[in-house]
Amino acid sequence: MKRIYLLCILLLVFSTTAVSAFELDLDELFGGDLLQDLEESTEELSPAELVLVGKGIEVGGSYSLGTEFSRMKTPATLKTPFLPIEGEITANILDVRLTGDLFGDLRPDPKWRVFLKTKYAGTLNHSAVDMSFSTSGAPEVSERSSSDSFDLSLHEFFLDYTLLDRVYLRLGKQVIGWGYLFDPLGQVKSDGLNMDSPDTSSYFSQDSSSLWQGRPGVLALRLSYPIQSNNLYLHVVMDERDEDYQVVVVPKVDYVLGKTDFSAALAYRGDRPLQLMGSFSTSVGEVSIVGESVITLGHEEGISPWQSQIGAVYSHSDADGLFNFTSAVFHRYNEDHSLGITVGWNDILKSKFSATGTWIGTPSKDSGMLALSLQLPSLEFIKPEFGVNYIYGKQELDYSDIPFPIELDGTTRVYFAVTLGSGSF
Repeated sequence: MKRIYLLCILLLVFSTTAVSAFELDLDELFGGDLLQDLEESTEELSPAELVLVGKGIEVGGSYSLGTEFSRMKTPATLKTPFLPIEGEITANILDVRLTGDLFGDLRPDPKWRVFLKTKYAGTLNHSAVDMSFSTSGAPEVSERSSSDSFDLSLHEFFLDYTLLDRVYLRLGKQVIGWGYLFDPLGQVKSDGLNMDSPDTSSYFSQDSSSLWQGRPGVLALRLSYPIQSNNLYLHVVMDERDEDYQVVVVPKVDYVLGKTDFSAALAYRGDRPLQLMGSFSTSVGEVSIVGESVITLGHEEGISPWQSQIGAVYSHSDADGLFNFTSAVFHRYNEDHSLGITVGWNDILKSKFSATGTWIGTPSKDSGMLALSLQLPSLEFIKPEFGVNYIYGKQELDYSDIPFPIELDGTTRVYFAVTLGSGSF
């Protein structure tokens, strides 16, 4: 709570003093292609200023309400000192979720802007888990549970300002799209693929910044300086996870050469190894290609000295609209090689059905996930979906009420999900 009070005071002091010190605008930062009709004023404004000047504060948000029923089945082996005992674990889960965000956007003057966003998530859950084994007298488990939760969190709260009409500042809690693997604050666990998550879209995304939008913002000062189509950045970030608030400095440069975008960055923090990052994105014909590499100059637990990822996306749509395909592949190295491929068929044969098939895996560990989903025709705001996931690879489970370890070998999950409503306001 003290950090939030401090942030509010910094934003208030900086905004009130900076506005009177400079006569500047944010033309190059926000552009002028979102023109709004404003009341006539005695002071003539540029097109970009017409966009940036609002009437008070703009308030809005988004929401998504949905439910999902899933059934999981996993073969299990009880590893006793004498003989292994075969069995299985089944689980039925019902979830109801309400998620979204609320924001306030204050732009009373072209010279500065204050933005605030909160995220909320409410969940109702009911689950039934049963575990049984083939041998008489072996332990059995039968659990029934219900839970509910609601979380409201501050996602972003920052001030935008311009210095000398060229240097753009953003101060406060903000979301920063570092990259696919580049993670200066260690916000993302980087020891491989998360096979427990049915959402595989992040592995195939062509925009690395979108991967960070769901994560809470960090306290930072960001300076950007555009040079034609290129940009120079300097981030000074406070790592809130440490009690002594360690500072991480991250300079970055974006350079555009023809159809190819290049980026390079480094992350410096006194008590951690230096990280270097290089990435590119380009297109060859109808294929989009992205790549990124991260080098860590020193040893840090859970971090490979060299990480890399390369991916490609191809889309095809015929003249009759019968075959609308999107496919993507990726290869990631982080001590192990991981591969993935996904193929989507939208509006199958001009119907309202769409299907997606995805495989991701780590061959050296003989583990991975196969996911198939079918999006059914929408009924106004109701959007149903049916899917099957199969997670393969051996895992070990320690259960508190059973004295022996349990080996799991493959999990099949069938689900039916319905979005009951979503939108923005």
